[in-house]
Amino acid sequence: FNGLSSDRIETLFEDDAQRLWIGTDSGLSLLHRATGEFVSYRHDPADPTSLSGNSVFSIFQDRGGILWVGTQTEGLNKWNPRSWSFGHYSPSGSRNGSLSNPNITSFTEDQSGRLWVGTFGGGLNIMDRRNDTVTQLRHDPEAAVELSDDRVMTLLTDREGNVWAGTMRGGLNHIDASTGAIRTFRHDPTDDASLAANGVMSLLQDRAGALWVGTFGGGVSRLDPQAEHFVNYRHDPADATTLSHPRATSIAEDSSGAIWVGTDGGGLNRLDRDSGEWQRFAHDANDPDSLNADSIYALHVDAADTLWIGTRAGLNRHTSAGFSTAAARLG
Repeated sequence: FNGLSSDRIETLFEDDAQRLWIGTDSGLSLLHRATGEFVSYRHDPADPTSLSGNSVFSIFQDRGGILWVGTQTEGLNKWNPRSWSFGHYSPSGSRNGSLSNPNITSFTEDQSGRLWVGTFGGGLNIMDRRNDTVTQLRHDPEAAVELSDDRVMTLLTDREGNVWAGTMRGGLNHIDASTGAIRTFRHDPTDDASLAANGVMSLLQDRAGALWVGTFGGGVSRLDPQAEHFVNYRHDPADATTLSHPRATSIAEDSSGAIWVGTDGGGLNRLDRDSGEWQRFAHDANDPDSLNADSIYALHVDAADTLWIGTRAGLNRHTSAGFSTAAARLG
């Protein structure tokens, strides 16, 4: 089998050996770039070393080289590149707690080597693998430290070691690395410099240290280092130089510093940092070299500065020469 396990791509991840992993709604695929073929991994009830579930929503590699794979309903998997086999992470055996929810949306690792696992409905799980503990951070008005929403959509550790957690309806949480204190950024309809919307779908810290926030319904917000306010890039139907759609699902930065934004229904956007204008790329049924779909769920820029684009209709790639016909729908 040399094609993608499914055309609906949920996440993209390049590991430390420059292998490109593609998480789909029907398994996990690994691209062999030399041949353009894929090896796919799926759940097999008869094989305890197979994936725990086929809807793969999130992928992450920790500093020890272990690849973590989060599924929609079947929890967490870990893959060891030395043994080339999967193992199901079953925290029920942990001395101090288990994962709060089997819907795994996101990962990050902090400066202490703890793995943070975002879930849809169970908040955050902080795994300290040195002492086999799992600490949960939840939305709880009675708690001393409270997450704004238990539906965590995206995670990022910034260069200062702070953890950022974007949520479905509760805005953006900043978790201080030294104190554990949480500051929440929310949309304020009376303040144009507030977060563009309370649904946060994607996060990126660029080379200059600015935090880019893709929102559900408000476009993209940028928080510069040391700033207390956001610069917002919104969709204006009357202006073709603005963001093409208000739902910003994914964000990436290329070697030139250009910011790319994938949207749910509006295709792909590239920001000209000098002019502040957006260039749009959309599906064109009459152009085989265009995007194969306008609903984009994942972006990744590799070491060769190739932009990989995961859509609801397969995998695209974009280079300085444009979209490649041969790779418009690999497999």
